[in-house]
Amino acid sequence: MTAGGDQTFQRLTPAPSASTKSGVPNLYADGAVRMSASFVNEPTAAGSSRHGRVVLGDSMHQDWIELDKRGNVTSSQLARIGGGWSTFVDHETSTFNDDPTHLRTDEYALRSDGTLFR
Repeated sequence: MTAGGDQTFQRLTPAPSASTKSGVPNLYADGAVRMSASFVNEPTAAGSSRHGRVVLGDSMHQDWIELDKRGNVTSSQLARIGGGWSTFVDHETSTFNDDPTHLRTDEYALRSDGTLFR
């Protein structure tokens, strides 16, 4: 996320390479997003679906964004997860899937005093 509320997206792959950055302008109000974890981008018949977590003020939210094939937002939904995030400076969501029946997701957060939470 940028300070101007734009979401940027770039696909990273092994053997160092990266796709061209794409973006969704003005997804949020200027300065609204304090932190953003990585978003998952999945192709759909209509375009693509992106989901991930953002911290707005003191609250963490799950964000779902649907885009058409030209990258225009067709729908966006925020769901509040919880508060207490004002003392944190970074967070990330990690997903591990060793087979279709064993999906594990961990949330990591770094507090301003250097304490790492999982």
